[in-house]
Amino acid sequence: MGNLCRSGWRPFLGNLGSRIQCRERTYSVSYLVKGGLTGTGWGLNGVGAGIRAAGASLLGGLILPEELDNLSIEHALPIELDDAQLKAGTVQTDQFIAPAVSADADSIAMCGGTIPMGAHFALRPDLDISQAGLTPEGQALAKAYQKYGGYVVDAAGFTTSRHGYRGDSAADQQPAYRCRLDTQQSRDDPSCGRDRDV
Repeated sequence: MGNLCRSGWRPFLGNLGSRIQCRERTYSVSYLVKGGLTGTGWGLNGVGAGIRAAGASLLGGLILPEELDNLSIEHALPIELDDAQLKAGTVQTDQFIAPAVSADADSIAMCGGTIPMGAHFALRPDLDISQAGLTPEGQALAKAYQKYGGYVVDAAGFTTSRHGYRGDSAADQQPAYRCRLDTQQSRDDPSCGRDRDV
């Protein structure tokens, strides 16, 4: 496949919508995108480059194990927000801003907030991350948010982020696990609430 990737989305509908047939090794998807591994990862002219609600590739902002191992993430990151946070609207074109090219299919009915798909957030450059009590991996993540920021690309139940790891050993999983602990601590810490100046 070379420099191409494919990503697909299949809604979970329990037994009604399940189309995966393990024995025949076939599956069906509702939406499939074929895209290059080079470029911005964003769609153009209303056509998505991936299956994220914003029309962005799933690969955009992906944190690789090597980046956590080296404690250096040199790119922007994806942000997923709850429907209650994402911008309400009567037409989808009011619910996203560039570089996003779309909003979620059910955004008009589901979204009730003020933040548009495609919004860019970053930590202030003068914020002293060393005082946040983060793990080394959490500091690398915070530095990436400080230097490059993150873009709102999808809706998720509560504010969430996905991560993956390679390898089966506990050691392979530790960097991603430590980042997860940092994000949970930040989310659950009352001092990290809306009124805190960060």
